[in-house]
Amino acid sequence: MAGHSSHHDHGHGTKVFADGPLEHHETHGTIFQRIILPFIWLLLITAAEFFIALVIKNEDNKTAVDITFVVMTLVKAFFIVSYFMHLKFEFKGLKWSIVFPLLFIVYLLVLMVLEGTYMYNTLVG
Repeated sequence: MAGHSSHHDHGHGTKVFADGPLEHHETHGTIFQRIILPFIWLLLITAAEFFIALVIKNEDNKTAVDITFVVMTLVKAFFIVSYFMHLKFEFKGLKWSIVFPLLFIVYLLVLMVLEGTYMYNTLVG
C-alpha cells in the first residue's frame, strides 16, 4: 500500500509498530544500557556477595560482613527497581512517592533490630 504508515494509534497514546508497542521508557538508551549493563552490575555484586560469604566471613568480622551484605542488597535493589521496573525513567513525584515511605520502613527495621538486640541482651545476657 503506497503511502500507508506502518503504525497505528490505538487511542490510548501507545503507538503500535510492526514489531510491537513503543512506550516512553523504550526510548531511553540502547538495549545494552537498559538491560545488559545493569545485569552485569547485578552479576558482579552477587559474585562479590558469594566471595565474601564463602571466603572472607568468619566470627571476627561478622558484624562488618553483615553490614556489607545489607549495603550490597540495597544497591542490587536500586538497580532492579531503577532499570528492570523502569522507575529510573519515571517522573520525580512517582519516584519520591515510592522512596519516601521506603525510608520509613528501613528506619523501622533498624529500630526493631536495635530494640530486639537490647531485649535479647537484657533477658538472656
